[in-house]
Amino acid sequence: MTMRTRELWLLMGVLACSGSSTVVVPATPSTATVAPAPAPPSVSPTPAPTRAVTTDSQPRRVLTPTVQAQVAELPRTRPVVPEGLDAKPCTVRVGRNLQGALSDARGGDVLCLPRGARYVGNFSIPVRPDTGFVVLRTDPSVELGSGRMRPSTSGQLARLSSATTSSTLKFLPRSGQWHVLGVEITSDSTVPQGPVALVEVGTLVERELGALPTDISFDRVYVHGWPQQHVRRAFAMNGGAFTLTRSWCDEIHATGYDSQCVISWGGSGPMLIEDNYLAAASENLMFGGGDPKIPGLVPSDITIRRNHVTKPLTWKGQKWNVKNLIETKSSARVLVEENVIEGVWIEGQTGYAFVLKSTTQGGTCAPCSSSDWTIRRNLVRNVGAGFSFAGRADQRPGSVTDSTVRRFQVTDNWIGPLNMGHYTGDARPLIFVAENHDIVFSRNVFEFSERVREALLFDISSGTRIAVRNLTMANNVFPKGQYGVGASAIGEGLRAWQVGATGRSTWGRNAFLGNSTVAYPPGTTWHGNMAQALGAVGISRAALDRAVAGVVVER
Repeated sequence: MTMRTRELWLLMGVLACSGSSTVVVPATPSTATVAPAPAPPSVSPTPAPTRAVTTDSQPRRVLTPTVQAQVAELPRTRPVVPEGLDAKPCTVRVGRNLQGALSDARGGDVLCLPRGARYVGNFSIPVRPDTGFVVLRTDPSVELGSGRMRPSTSGQLARLSSATTSSTLKFLPRSGQWHVLGVEITSDSTVPQGPVALVEVGTLVERELGALPTDISFDRVYVHGWPQQHVRRAFAMNGGAFTLTRSWCDEIHATGYDSQCVISWGGSGPMLIEDNYLAAASENLMFGGGDPKIPGLVPSDITIRRNHVTKPLTWKGQKWNVKNLIETKSSARVLVEENVIEGVWIEGQTGYAFVLKSTTQGGTCAPCSSSDWTIRRNLVRNVGAGFSFAGRADQRPGSVTDSTVRRFQVTDNWIGPLNMGHYTGDARPLIFVAENHDIVFSRNVFEFSERVREALLFDISSGTRIAVRNLTMANNVFPKGQYGVGASAIGEGLRAWQVGATGRSTWGRNAFLGNSTVAYPPGTTWHGNMAQALGAVGISRAALDRAVAGVVVER
């Protein structure tokens, strides 16, 4: 058996560890016009039992389902930061003229800022005539530790701040090879309107890949606005290779505008965002949202690991335009792995943790689309809703693009509480609208909630009349909620699945908390408590807890 075959078997949960059977139910094609596809096997006209229960006393019967959806491609590469940069001794001790030191720096330099120094201005990194990394850091006498930077440990850092709406630190076209270590980057706390972006990588005037700033890394930095201040972005990442690690991003919010810790729409990647605290009001992480000037550019090869992605509840009711936690409009080959993702409610949007769509924002970017995302082993909690897949939902009339959401693989995540307490929203774990293609949704657990509407909704009211093609659903746990599996204007259960999931879609073994008198696809089981449901699909919470251990740290 090849590794790829083994991965597909594991993905579908074809494990002979219990006596329960696995049944795969292909969806029937909808009446909408779609591209030709091989005809799926027909579904038996005999209704499924209204309550199917599996027990270990039943004969062992394991079918071999096939993942019909195309599997997402992982990032092909990551940014490379040379080893040993943190240990290099100071070569330039910066005095009052920080901009002069930045302009004069050469490859191999280590620019050291005095302990607790304060620099106010709008600083820029120009292109250099040589190569080699330059380090910009607080003096090594300040102990940074090996873990994540926190506000409580940032008191002795050198601080860069802007007193205007212009960036505190900007990387100009063709600049590159900079490592920023142990520095505080912020704005003047006395002004109500802070910078559009505290850190700006690229200027969006670049019209070729070679002009993008690249090889930019930030490690153990404290980047933030202030509690009552309007700051739209921490990092506007529109360059090449970019790394953000072991850092703290906080108080990024604005009224009347979207705000993000990291946004990229004109950056090529690769990007590594690992072991950070990321708190922003609108979208904590955002890819796309503007049409790039460089033809064919899509932010690609993005790794997002072991971050605490959150919105403090104290922001609720502050008119900070809260929307979601992670959103894509244009990106490719993205890995979201082992993060704690939490805290979103209905305000600027309807409280989804993930908003996954393909959009050319200005109608001029033909390749702008979202594809090849892998979302696995994340803890998602305190959200108003789960995953929103909206393939072509925002494409404007006359748009030059003909793309949609393609090849998303969502596995081994734990989601909940959902739509509970202060964190209310659309009350749906999962929704598909506007023609998504090749989605694998496997081994995900949604905690029980009485305030769930549809556990899974196929919205076929959009212009495409198709919610999703080639959907694999296997070994998940859902609360049944009010309507279970539903499709707009169709109803609940088996018929909703047949109409909502078209093409080569398959339904494996899925467990629901609750009960129903409506026929559901064979392979559906109904349970009175979480322990029974988890046992039916062979999932343990302990594995997820181990995966995200240490991700949440105190301030």
